[in-house]
Amino acid sequence: MWPTGWRWARLGDVCRVVGGSTPSSGIEDFWGGDIVWITPTDLGRLRGQLITNSARQITKSGYECCGTELVPVGSVVLSSRAPIGHLGIAGVPLCTNQGCKTFIPGDGVESLFLYFSLKEAVPTLQALGSGATFKEISKSDLERYEIALPPLAEQKRIAAILNEQMAAVERARAAAEARLEAAKALPAAYLRAVFSSPESHTWDHATVGAISSLVIDGPHVTPSYVPSGVPFLTIRNIVNRRIDLTDVSYVSPVDHAEFTRRGKAESGDILYTKDGTMGVPCVVDSNLEFSFFVSVALIKLMHGQANSLFVAFALESPDVMKQVEKLGAGAGLKHMVLKSIRALMIPLPDLATQQRIVTTLNEQMASAHRARKAVEEELDAINKLPAALLRRAFSGGL
Repeated sequence: MWPTGWRWARLGDVCRVVGGSTPSSGIEDFWGGDIVWITPTDLGRLRGQLITNSARQITKSGYECCGTELVPVGSVVLSSRAPIGHLGIAGVPLCTNQGCKTFIPGDGVESLFLYFSLKEAVPTLQALGSGATFKEISKSDLERYEIALPPLAEQKRIAAILNEQMAAVERARAAAEARLEAAKALPAAYLRAVFSSPESHTWDHATVGAISSLVIDGPHVTPSYVPSGVPFLTIRNIVNRRIDLTDVSYVSPVDHAEFTRRGKAESGDILYTKDGTMGVPCVVDSNLEFSFFVSVALIKLMHGQANSLFVAFALESPDVMKQVEKLGAGAGLKHMVLKSIRALMIPLPDLATQQRIVTTLNEQMASAHRARKAVEEELDAINKLPAALLRRAFSGGL
C-alpha cells in the first residue's frame, strides 16, 4: 500500500508531451547553428542526467522550417525509438528529432522525480513499442501511460535520495570496472614477466615450423551445418585459451571425415586463431572429435621437442605478438597464412625449464581468472542495483 497522498497520474495530465522533427539534410543553411538538437544517439552517449549539447546543431531557419519545438530547461527527454529508453534532462533549451519525445513537467511534477520514474518504467515502455523495422512508442501511448505520483515535496525528497544512491552506484561501478580492467591485464603482465625477463635472453629460439610435424587449417569453404553431429569450431569457440562449445555448430560425420583427412586434432595439439582475431592459442585437452574452420590453424608438435602448454604461452608473448602484427595480411579483416605461422620465432629453453614455467604460469593464470570472475560477479550485482532501487522508491519504500 502506498503512503498517504500518492496517486496514479497519466503523463499527459501532468506533463506536456512534445515530439520532434528533422530539418532537411540537403539544405546547408539549416545546419551548423547554435540550437541544440537531440537525437537518440546523443541520449545514448550521455553520461549522467543533464544533456546540454548535441552532435549536430541546427540554425534558426532550420528550426523554424521543420516543426520541432524548443523545450525549457528541466524537460525530460526520452528516446522513443531506436532504441526506446535513453533518457536525459535538458540542461539548456533544446529541441529533438522525431526519435525522441520530451516531457515538459507541470507545476506539480519535479523534473528529477519524473526522470527516475521514466527510468523505472523503461522495460514497460519498451514492451508497449510497436513496429516492424524498429520498435517505437507513440506520443499518445506515452500520454496515456500512468506513473505513481506523490505530493511535490515527497517527489523532491525521493528524487534527492535516489540521486545520492545512483551516484554511489556509479562510483561503485567505476571502481569495479577499473578493477576488472586490472584483472584483464594480469595474464599479459604475467607473460611479460616470463618472456621479457633476463633469463629469457639466454634461451634458444626456434620457428613453429621447426618443432612441428604438421601445421594446417580447416576447410576453405563454409560447410553444410546439421542440427547435431560432430562439433565444428570457429574462432568464437576459443575462449580464454580453452575450447568453448556453448555456441557451436555441427557437421555430419561424413563431412568431418573429409575435413580431417589431412590431420585430426588430438589431445596436446594447439589450435591457433588466424583470421580476424589473430594469435590466440588453445591447447586441446581431450580427445573429443571435432572439425574446425579455415579461421583456425592446427599445430602438431613433434614428440620431445617442446611442451605444448609452454609453446601456447610463448605464442602469446610480447615478441611473438609483434611478429603476428607484422605478418598479418589483409587491408580489412586481418589474417595469417600457414607459411607465416610456421615462420613465427618462439623462445625455446630446455624441457625442464619449460615445465617449470608452465607450472608457474598455470597457477598465475588460474588466479587471474578467479580474480576476473569475482569482479565480473560484483559488477553484475552493481548493475542490478539501479533497477532494485527504483522499484523500491516507486512502490513507496523510501
